[in-house]
Amino acid sequence: MQKPLAMIQKQRPFLTLLLIISVAVFNGLPGWAQGPSEGKVLMAIFAHPDDEMTVGPMLAKYVEEGAKVYLVVCTDGRYGTNDFSGLEGGESLVKIRKAEMQCAADALGVTLIHLGYHDQLRAGEGYDGHMPHVKSLIAELEQIIADKKPDVLVTWGPDGGSTHMDHRLVGASVNQIFVSKVWDKPTKLFFVGTPANAIEDPTQKILAGVDPAYLNTHISYS
Repeated sequence: MQKPLAMIQKQRPFLTLLLIISVAVFNGLPGWAQGPSEGKVLMAIFAHPDDEMTVGPMLAKYVEEGAKVYLVVCTDGRYGTNDFSGLEGGESLVKIRKAEMQCAADALGVTLIHLGYHDQLRAGEGYDGHMPHVKSLIAELEQIIADKKPDVLVTWGPDGGSTHMDHRLVGASVNQIFVSKVWDKPTKLFFVGTPANAIEDPTQKILAGVDPAYLNTHISYS
């Protein structure tokens, strides 16, 4: 189970994002605040079932405003065990998390695209076992982006939110796809960021924090 990483305040709730790359002027994130969302397409690409909780309020906001929102989840979540659920990893957990993921997507009003890759893309099998899955993931994500033509992409930054290897891999893959050519759409790529000043542990600040100076986009959802 991944914890929400974007800073959420009770009085003024918002998500903090970092606009990494913009190749064209676009009336979208954050410009949607000054213009209509209707007809726009947003695609959030994350690693695991439940990663959507990080940006769930934002996704629901833009659905409510008339945007088409896709949630792409890359892995099956088979290793997502914890100390309190009593659930064991493996195929039985995959089924549970798949159902939970669809339930969350329905509640948010987003269109779910689940790729179902093995957690860690079989990194335990070494380079030759891992890399074919990485290449397949990149190719599949590229095709999805080309087909759906989102105006904006949202994914993990280089920290992966929690430094999780799958988060880092998915974020890096989306980055590579985005910079591999000049796209008509998408025109912007955003990372979710945790303000470093909201993290007390010095080591964790480096591992998972982003200096607020770089968090140049706040998405209010209340």
